[in-house]
Amino acid sequence: MKLLEVCCGNLESVHAAVRGGAQRIELCRALELDGLTPSWEDLKEARRLYPGLVIHVLIRPRGGDFCYSAGEVRQMAQEIETALSLGADGIVIGCLTPEGNVDLPAMRELMAVARNVTFHRAFDVCAWPFQALEEIIGLGCRRILTSGQAPSVAQGTDLIRELRNRAGGRILLLPGCGVTPANARYVLELSGCTEIHASATMGGSSTSAGCVAAILQAINPSTMYQYTPVENRANCYILSLDNRVSIVEALTAFCLEKDIPSGEISGLGAVSCATFRFLDPVTLKYVDRTFEEQMEITNLTGNISRKDGKPYLHLHITASREDYTCIGGHLLDARINGACELFIKAFPGTHVGRRQDPETGINLYDFA
Repeated sequence: MKLLEVCCGNLESVHAAVRGGAQRIELCRALELDGLTPSWEDLKEARRLYPGLVIHVLIRPRGGDFCYSAGEVRQMAQEIETALSLGADGIVIGCLTPEGNVDLPAMRELMAVARNVTFHRAFDVCAWPFQALEEIIGLGCRRILTSGQAPSVAQGTDLIRELRNRAGGRILLLPGCGVTPANARYVLELSGCTEIHASATMGGSSTSAGCVAAILQAINPSTMYQYTPVENRANCYILSLDNRVSIVEALTAFCLEKDIPSGEISGLGAVSCATFRFLDPVTLKYVDRTFEEQMEITNLTGNISRKDGKPYLHLHITASREDYTCIGGHLLDARINGACELFIKAFPGTHVGRRQDPETGINLYDFA
């Protein structure tokens, strides 16, 4: 099982990381400065709300370089003690000399009060990475967060793999910087690592629950669904979707597996992220909106047809929110967080296509 560590710059991001299925976070603030020591209030609240969540805390008193004065090192040591007293499970630090070496005296002072230490991406500006690797191992750090000294981790997998080979199990390499659902599995496969680090944002500065779930699905691919035929009812199936999968991806895969040309869908479940679409009848333009929150599907209904030789799903959803209000509309996609149970009735031999209506731009049934 591969592990995702989510970088969270505020409490809102912590909530999203947990909704997406994260089991470990790095808590900090001021991501625009590449991360600083977090608010103690955020740490206390995260620990209170999520007692089972593994929380690693970044200790960095200022932006800029990683060369710290004696006073700054004393401040960092005090912040480490505070973070641990408030429930941090691990500490993230890194100190360098102006020449680009690991600042061993400063690191030893911090290691004396820290535990479960990750040496952060200060490593990526070390002048001699293999020497730094041995020094960091000698200090007793558990892992090194690195992009492989590249602008993005997908470009640095060769160095990360070489570092991992040289380490020989004495320390973990944690790839990070520019990790997305599209490249996360690729990065782990090429680097040979078992953990990965991402901020998991989606078009914004805060963590996205949907992006967290998508990365987890990418690095730990599941079967997406399980199903059973309905006894004495031909071409009818009961379908259970795996946790954190995309509803559209899973249903499309099932329709391809069973070669379903047309049919109907109904069901219920729970999601942590859903994108709805509405058509403005005046402008004839679609308006899409994504909701990043835990919601219960009170009704999911839709139909199956074909477009361009592939399954075409037309889905509508009604979902209840934490305050017991409901939202609904045309469903573009949603990410399961809990469960999703569906009933599918296939219409074998009945091929229904789709054609775009020139007046509205809507894809309508095509019986031709």
